[in-house]
Amino acid sequence: MKLSDLHVCDSCGGAVGMQFYVVRVSLAIVMAREANQVLGLAQMLGGRLGLAEVFAPDDNAVMVFGDEDKSLMDELLICMNCLQRDVHLAQMLDRRTPAKEDGA
Repeated sequence: MKLSDLHVCDSCGGAVGMQFYVVRVSLAIVMAREANQVLGLAQMLGGRLGLAEVFAPDDNAVMVFGDEDKSLMDELLICMNCLQRDVHLAQMLDRRTPAKEDGA
């Protein structure tokens, strides 16, 4: 992360300080076909999910959109003070969305 990528805390709007948390959030889905293949194979192997994932044709049953396309990953900066309080990720993401769409 570059210094130019830093911004104020997404929770309180204050400075993040020298130590802070970076929270990356992305939508994920379970792909039914791949999940059924792995789970069906696991059932045939006596419930051994790890073994079924090794032998399944496609063991990636969960797609994280941000892994595929970095523009689909939202990034939040949270200062240490806010982390000790309740943080509301959905509210922070709503506040960040217009800035992200404007190219900030």
